[in-house]
Amino acid sequence: FVEHNVIENSALGLHYGILCLAPYDHFKKMVVVNYTELPSRLIPAHKKIPSDAYRLEEERFVQINKQGLDLRRQSHLFNFCSELGEWPFVIMREKLAHTTCRNNAMRHPVKCMEHEATTNTDVLQSYFIPIHSFTAFMDFLKSCAHDKDLKILYALTRYIRKNSESFLSYTSDNYVEIVLFINHGVTDNEIVHAQEWTQKIIDVVLAYGGTFYLPTRLYASYQQVHHAYPTIDEFFAKKRQYDPEELFINHFYMAYAQANDNKGVIEKQEQSLLEIIFDAVANFLSFSVKFQ
Repeated sequence: FVEHNVIENSALGLHYGILCLAPYDHFKKMVVVNYTELPSRLIPAHKKIPSDAYRLEEERFVQINKQGLDLRRQSHLFNFCSELGEWPFVIMREKLAHTTCRNNAMRHPVKCMEHEATTNTDVLQSYFIPIHSFTAFMDFLKSCAHDKDLKILYALTRYIRKNSESFLSYTSDNYVEIVLFINHGVTDNEIVHAQEWTQKIIDVVLAYGGTFYLPTRLYASYQQVHHAYPTIDEFFAKKRQYDPEELFINHFYMAYAQANDNKGVIEKQEQSLLEIIFDAVANFLSFSVKFQ
């Protein structure tokens, strides 16, 4: 489908798919949404798009959608709510699709995803798979979701073209992206469990010649990050070139920077926040004195 209806479709302006999460159709069905670019010269005069069509639309039904997601986060209601989830509503919405601008077409609901809880959290993960391996990977993902009891709240796919411009490009080839919005607990054991199934998924992704979006949570192993991004050490070296004192660091840098150069980073991590602020102020004052 992607090869014939997406890649070869020169008029296609936007494309994505939403996977079915109902237990009886888990990852077996998908609604594919294609938006075709419509040049203004081809629009009849009496059907010209009004100027307010480009106005950014506000999200609707935020509270209802938010309550629906909250119900699906509860273990004993997850399967039931998945069956009654957004799947039929997505179909109806797309059947009623109309001419719209790219900003509104790409504006998926986000306010309803705001989640403040002390016992669980939501994570967003993206994996990039070669087109010819998409079906096999989805079969694996389905079994993994069942075996590891994953609470996947939302799953979206889209076609991503090769990008060789970015230094840390996640698309060294043409890929299909799979976006997963997953809920899991926050106890020590639950965090370890989330790390285990994330690394299992990444191993399969890498085996298929794919990659993954650089983690917002540090679940991927050091080896996995360096396998997916072979130029990442050059990236860290360039960072140290412009910041030799390593004033700007974060947990990602501390976890995945070159092992041989981690000593200074680890020492900084052990400093208190007050010490880091004091050092930064002292360095700034020293620089000001020299400048004067």
